[in-house]
Amino acid sequence: MPSLFGTDVARNPILRDVSRSFNGKTVREYEVTFANRVDGSLGPDGALRRSFDVLAEKATPIMISETFTDGTKIKVFFEGDFPSDDYDGDGSDETFAAYLAAQISALGVVDGVDLDGTTVAEASESPYFADRVEEDYS
Repeated sequence: MPSLFGTDVARNPILRDVSRSFNGKTVREYEVTFANRVDGSLGPDGALRRSFDVLAEKATPIMISETFTDGTKIKVFFEGDFPSDDYDGDGSDETFAAYLAAQISALGVVDGVDLDGTTVAEASESPYFADRVEEDYS
């Protein structure tokens, strides 16, 4: 019998291609790359907090990572699907990632940190699948 916590636990092939969900919605992963270090600006009016506010205004983040890569990156997991759309109302479709990047960049300088040039990219593994395993279960 496989161990409950060991590496020999059998994976459930029924869930192989099922998206993880949160309240029945897909979970999507994005990586935010700030143009400058934000890990030194953590206060309530700091660059990181203001960026979090922008992210939370646009979608429902269910998890945000700590900063990494010398304080210039975070990962954000959102509830929902975000196809290309006219998010900013200018009449042209854009990706949700490009829209988020523009919104954070528009904050400009916050607490001495210039947020202009921030980029956002959807992770290649997005949406988050049930057990992130190989295609072949053999």
